[in-house]
Amino acid sequence: MIKLTVHPSVEAALQKAFPKPAVAASRALSKYISVVESMLFDTLQRGQTSEQRKLGLYAISLDQLANKGGQIGPKKTRVHKWLTDNDWDIVQTVVKGTKFSGQYSQVKLTPLVTLQNTLQMPAGSLPAATTDEQIDGWTHLPTAFHWVRQPLVGIKRICPPPGVEPV
Repeated sequence: MIKLTVHPSVEAALQKAFPKPAVAASRALSKYISVVESMLFDTLQRGQTSEQRKLGLYAISLDQLANKGGQIGPKKTRVHKWLTDNDWDIVQTVVKGTKFSGQYSQVKLTPLVTLQNTLQMPAGSLPAATTDEQIDGWTHLPTAFHWVRQPLVGIKRICPPPGVEPV
């Protein structure tokens, strides 16, 4: 899962600009951040090019971000537009895409936000397992189930018959 942590000064600036109602700024910012998190997660699920990985870029639709990111204030200002206009950007546009060409915009995260990717496993965190018992020990599969590979079907879970002890 992707988790973004935003610098508190962003919320303070939004709260200062839109003081009423009291929780409007934090609610609007949390909605905007959740939209950015889901878009980054979708980007990582689609896969990144080597250029994107090297430069720390993510391909997202800025149009969808602006529309889904929420509104704030009596004039219903888009949160994305307000953040961009007041230099509190969460994402910085590197290459602008268009919805007509089908290309997403290439963006990178600004220093105001930190990314925590809990899906990534550090290299070398799992030892080189060579036997099925070692692999089962690391993946914490229940021992009551056996996994059998069948041709043209894939992997199938087989439960032991009642009264038989699992191996």
